Amino acid sequence: MASQMVVDDLTSLFNQWHSHIRDNCIHKAVLLKKEIEDKIKNRELSQYMLTYYTLLDFHYTILLEKFEEAETQLEQINALQEDMDDRLIYYYYFFKGIYYYNIKAYDEAIANYLEAGQRMPLTHDDIETGEYHYKVAAAYYLKYHNLLSTKHANKALEIYELNCNCRKRHADTLMLLGLNFIDFKHYVDAEDHLHRGLDIAKKLDHKGLEARLYHNLGFLYSRQNLLKTAVAYLNNVPLIGGHDVESDNLMCMYLLSKALLKMDRVDEGKKWMTKALSLAEHLNNDEIKMKLNLLNTMYLNPDKSFESNFEEGIRYFEAREMWQAVEEYSTTLAGFLKANGEYRKACTYYDKSVEARQNIFEGERLR
Repeated sequence: MASQMVVDDLTSLFNQWHSHIRDNCIHKAVLLKKEIEDKIKNRELSQYMLTYYTLLDFHYTILLEKFEEAETQLEQINALQEDMDDRLIYYYYFFKGIYYYNIKAYDEAIANYLEAGQRMPLTHDDIETGEYHYKVAAAYYLKYHNLLSTKHANKALEIYELNCNCRKRHADTLMLLGLNFIDFKHYVDAEDHLHRGLDIAKKLDHKGLEARLYHNLGFLYSRQNLLKTAVAYLNNVPLIGGHDVESDNLMCMYLLSKALLKMDRVDEGKKWMTKALSLAEHLNNDEIKMKLNLLNTMYLNPDKSFESNFEEGIRYFEAREMWQAVEEYSTTLAGFLKANGEYRKACTYYDKSVEARQNIFEGERLR
């Protein structure tokens, strides 16, 4: 009886730890890991409990963004599959999906998420189910599979709208749906979802989430060429504070520089370009560096290198199957060539733009 009580106590602690990791509560997760380590020190765990702990520790390492350590743990976990029941197999694939998502291997992330979905235990609670659909939706969004992203995000939203303990994830999901609507050019729906998310973030006093929503509202208005409004929202981001995600800050800087240059506010645009380039170098973000180079070519140095720079950029995004970028930059280059009387070349890039859009639709169909 005493032995069973110990197992039940450890299982409860493991489950709490899993909840803290899932909810990105780093401080609580760190404290509970210490408590768990103290309890299992010099204690022999069953193979099931040891495997469960190892999986959770892998997820914990991902939360702390220690990806090289996580890669080593993954090699160890791969050898434990025979000791996993349906629940642990689910976590095995789901946590692998989270790992690959975080290292930007989105195809591998989606493949593992789908494997997890086939093994989702029938006893899964709603919060776990919502988290699964949110994670899948986020990965599909980054691969430009907007229909599939929206499908899974709506499933998550149905759950979060009924659960008052998931307000932050509720806002995350509204934001993700808003971003998909931007890609669909359904701007009224996008605005509605993003503002609903912003209202929740303000009520929660979650500064980081609030900043991301201001950022994405700025993105929405910039896509509609409502540049003054876009700049107003984007300028809110650094003023809020608590927004320490460098990759988000980088995108905000890029969007600000782009909007300001389009408004012919050159000095301000150059200032933000310089900041963005410095941060992109720090983060080794080649995508933003390429976009900044094309922005510089378009607005600051539209000389004879325009064609060659855009051709290089299009090849870069084609190689990474970033078809929306290919569509945008091919259209821009086609317009430049047409304006310079090179109609045959212009047609080539208009065709490439159409092909990129078809690739986006084809990706949706195949999934």
